[in-house]
Amino acid sequence: MDEKKSDVPAKLRSRRVIRHVETCLAWLQRDRSSIRPARRTLDLVEFSWESHDLYTLAMDLAEDDELRVLVSQARTMILSELVTRSESRRLSRSRGS
Repeated sequence: MDEKKSDVPAKLRSRRVIRHVETCLAWLQRDRSSIRPARRTLDLVEFSWESHDLYTLAMDLAEDDELRVLVSQARTMILSELVTRSESRRLSRSRGS
């Protein structure tokens, strides 16, 4: 996506969250049997369904409750943005018809 890093909410730029998510992505990329869409994530702070899947996995794998909450908040922000964009596209298509 073309978002500037400064446009990305702080919860998605949290060092602790990013470190944990990077670890999960590295594990996924080494695991040749995984078919999760998260393997295709290119940018940890992008708003894509692949990154949403990655943050879902990271939330599930977090052993610390505080980290799980932080990852969950970041995941919720990604989902909210994806739903907003999807709704905007749907509305613009229905206006064009």
